[in-house]
Amino acid sequence: MNVNADRIETDFQVTEAGSGEPVICIHGNGLNRDLWRHLVPALRPGYRCVVYELRGMGKAVTVEEPGLKITVEDHADDLGAIMDALGIERAWMVAHAFGGFVAMRFAIDHPQRVGGLIMACTAARLEGATRQVVPNWIETTERAGMEPLVDKAIDRWFVASFRESHPEIMDLYRKMIGDNPPLGYAANARGILDYDIREPLHRIECPTLLVTGEADYSTPVADHEFIAERIENSELIVVEHASHTVPEEQPEAFNAIVLRFLDQHAARD
Repeated sequence: MNVNADRIETDFQVTEAGSGEPVICIHGNGLNRDLWRHLVPALRPGYRCVVYELRGMGKAVTVEEPGLKITVEDHADDLGAIMDALGIERAWMVAHAFGGFVAMRFAIDHPQRVGGLIMACTAARLEGATRQVVPNWIETTERAGMEPLVDKAIDRWFVASFRESHPEIMDLYRKMIGDNPPLGYAANARGILDYDIREPLHRIECPTLLVTGEADYSTPVADHEFIAERIENSELIVVEHASHTVPEEQPEAFNAIVLRFLDQHAARD
């Protein structure tokens, strides 16, 4: 897809903060830029932080008819087009869940454009119980919209103690998930079923940091161990008292992990 600089804000809801080495933040499935509300202020003093919303999610460009599919490859093409429009030749990627699918695909196909990867709560292929319910996501959202999926997602993504002690944050995430365009969500779910980068993972050579919650149901620790075993220059950190949304459940710990990695590997203003 061709994206010019005049259209990126309208089409992909792109925002920038700070200056220095570019760091692009890619949110997970069914979320939007608000996932990075804790990280952006931490990055702003030393890095050029770029945040955008994925096709078919949030307020980004979406589909308008049922039965369509948005693939991870489509998202990787969008990422490259956004970088071109912003004049970014090479960037560091911070990605969550589905966003990690996109970042890894892009790093495999365009290694010269990725300085390093920081990926939270992701996988090389969606497996297990979560994969089994994806067809239901597709059918439900196209028939009844997002509302039937909201509370189930909240239960999967956050540990019980966090849900109980932060009702206002749960309301924020219920709204974030519920505001997704249903047809866009269904189209992305079809793409999830096609996603599988297990074989080419070894082609990722840039510094790579994997972060996951100890209680991550959707993409368990074993999924991250699989990736770490196949990317030679990689590190895995498991965060306690967190599930599938580490940047929100443990924001101070996550920010410190990200900044340590970037300060070690990327030039800082």
